Amino acid sequence: MQTLSEFGFKPEYAELAVTHRADDVWSGDTQMFERWYQIGDMPSMPSVTTVLDMIGKPGLRDWKMNKAWEHAYNVAMAEPWPQCPEEELKRPKTSWRARLDALKRESKAAGPTLLDRARKIGEDVHGAIAAELLNQPYTMQHIDDFNDEDRDQFDMAMQSFYAWMAEHIKSGERLQPLWTEQTIWSPEHLYAGSPDVVCTDGSKLIVLDWKTGAGVYPEYGVQVSAYANGIQELTGFPIDECRVVHLSKKELGYKEYLTKDWSQAFKSFKASLHLFNAWHDGILTSNNS
Repeated sequence: MQTLSEFGFKPEYAELAVTHRADDVWSGDTQMFERWYQIGDMPSMPSVTTVLDMIGKPGLRDWKMNKAWEHAYNVAMAEPWPQCPEEELKRPKTSWRARLDALKRESKAAGPTLLDRARKIGEDVHGAIAAELLNQPYTMQHIDDFNDEDRDQFDMAMQSFYAWMAEHIKSGERLQPLWTEQTIWSPEHLYAGSPDVVCTDGSKLIVLDWKTGAGVYPEYGVQVSAYANGIQELTGFPIDECRVVHLSKKELGYKEYLTKDWSQAFKSFKASLHLFNAWHDGILTSNNS
C-alpha cells in the first residue's frame, strides 16, 4: 500500500518533461488564443484553461459590455457637445463622426484593458506565492506596467494570502505543500496544465488553486478537477479534495471553496475537451465540387 511519503510520478512518467510551451497561439478553428504543451514525444496537448475557454461565460460578456458603456458614458459626459455655444467647441462639427468612431473603438477596448491589468496582477500574485512556498526570491514580471491602484491590489492580495497561510499552513490544518506550479498532464485525455499547489494534511491529498479576480465561477471547480484527474493518472495516488481559494484584492481576507464532487465536475471538463477537439477536427466541410 502506498503512503503519502512516496507521492510522486510513476516511473514511466518520472523522466518526461515539458519540452516546449507555446502561449497565445491564435486558432482559426476556435477563434481564440490557445496555449499548448509538448511533453516528451507525446502529441501536443492544450492547456486546461484553453479547453475551458470553450465554455461561454455570460457574466464576463455582460461585464465587458457594461465596461464599454461606462467608458462611453464617462467620456461623452466630459465632451463639449454641439449644444454648447459655437465658440466653446474644442473641435469643428465635421470631426464628430470621427470622434464617435474613435469612442467606439476605445469603448470596445475598455473591458479587455481592465482584464489585462487584472491578468498581470494575478500572474505576479501567483508567482510571488509560488516563490514564498518554495522559499525562493521572486522578481515581479509586470511591476513596470502597474499603476498605484494595481500595486495596492497586488499588496492586498498578498496580505490575503498570508492570512490564509497563517491559518492553514502555520496553524490549523498545517497543510504541507508537495508540488507547487508542477506541470501535469493526462496521458489518457491529452491535456496539460500547472495546478498552483498539491498539498496534504497528513492523511489526504488536496489540489488547490488561487484566484484573484472579481468573483468565483463554476468553471474554477471544473479546472481543479482536471488537474486532479491528471495527477491521479500520473501518480496513482487518489485526490481527496479540490479547493479554490479566492484572495481578495480590495480588502484583507479570503474565501475557500470546495468542489462538491470533483469526479462529477471532471465530466464537464471532458465535455469541454470534446468541443475543443471537435472544433479543431472540423465540423463542416464544403459541399462545392
